[in-house]
Amino acid sequence: MRVGLIACCKEKLDHAAPAEELYKSQLFKASKQWITKKVDEWGILSAEHGLVLPDQVIEPYDRALSTLTRLQKERWCDYVHEQLMDKWSDNAIYMIVAGADYRSVLSQMPYVEDVLAYWTQQRREGGMTSRRAAMSIGIIKKYLKEGKGYGA
Repeated sequence: MRVGLIACCKEKLDHAAPAEELYKSQLFKASKQWITKKVDEWGILSAEHGLVLPDQVIEPYDRALSTLTRLQKERWCDYVHEQLMDKWSDNAIYMIVAGADYRSVLSQMPYVEDVLAYWTQQRREGGMTSRRAAMSIGIIKKYLKEGKGYGA
């Protein structure tokens, strides 16, 4: 089974809603549209709640993983790992589309496929320097909108 994981975002509705509707950024919407075509099931990585399922109703919050200390990030990662194991077990392959903070924390798990790292590597192999191959928000949105392939 392939499970998609996308990051939450700062832009949210001002009232409780199912998680897949709560987050309003264009990047979140593009990530959701892309990932749901590639996986069997999916979830959202929330700095506040850990793993959030798309239909789970939650209140808006103001917390970013980037504001947590290293120890808090490690605890967050352990908590998310437990949630993933409870929901899908270690038989799943987790495909992640998320920013550097989420990816660096979860990259230590052996069954995570890092889509952005894959795309960056493809750009390097295509002749770009490491600096030019880096995935800006604009490039990520473009790849998601175009339905860029992934072949881990």
